[in-house]
Amino acid sequence: MSSKNEEKIVAIRVEMTQDLRNRFKSLVVREGRNMKDVVVEFIEQYIEKKEKEQQRLPLSNTTKAKEGVSD
Repeated sequence: MSSKNEEKIVAIRVEMTQDLRNRFKSLVVREGRNMKDVVVEFIEQYIEKKEKEQQRLPLSNTTKAKEGVSD
């Protein structure tokens, strides 16, 4: 039985050239890591960066209208 704090784990599939995958795997293995952990770390960092960027941007008129924000 899973606890309420556990998040459901899902899978994604990414298609790429065999060469790109082999180069990525080779570098990751040299670091003593696995591809899944590196990809998850990248996604977390990407989300954090983009969310920070969006917080700094002023809301556009379209976004304001959708969110019910008035000047």
